Amino acid sequence: MLRPYKANLFENEGAPWQWWDPQSAFAQTVVAAGPPPVTAHMASLQSNPTMSSTKGRTYTDTILNYAVPRIMVGLQLAGYLQIGLEEATIADKVTMYPNPVVEDLYFSVEDADIRINTLTVTDITGKVIKTINIGRDQNSVNLSDLKSGVYMIELNSNKGVAVKKVIKQ
Repeated sequence: MLRPYKANLFENEGAPWQWWDPQSAFAQTVVAAGPPPVTAHMASLQSNPTMSSTKGRTYTDTILNYAVPRIMVGLQLAGYLQIGLEEATIADKVTMYPNPVVEDLYFSVEDADIRINTLTVTDITGKVIKTINIGRDQNSVNLSDLKSGVYMIELNSNKGVAVKKVIKQ
């Protein structure tokens, strides 16, 4: 029986991104005659004892989601300007008040380059309650027709999307 080199399995992990079908021809290839014969699968479990497709995909997704955007920005590859969390910076520049709201909800934007196009109201289940087109000089919407509760207000602009939670009284 093959055993890890160290008692702690976490110290032996060599390639957590790898996984395969243990019954495949590759995995069943004998790499050491034995006795008992050692297959590629058995030998690989030495450095990846908890191999699974879920673990491998999670590891790969984590690394790629961290590294790829940074590599694209660093190398200024095509499309690198679209990478980022534009919503976070837009949300920081949008203010909505009063909260809780009874009738009119006012909104203001710090950045003159940001133009609000639509305002979408969704309930906490994600169901769209209504979408309102916002005029150029408009800075409020009437929400008196909404039932009391918690709503998400999504402001769609020329620079991205801002989402804020609003309580309707």
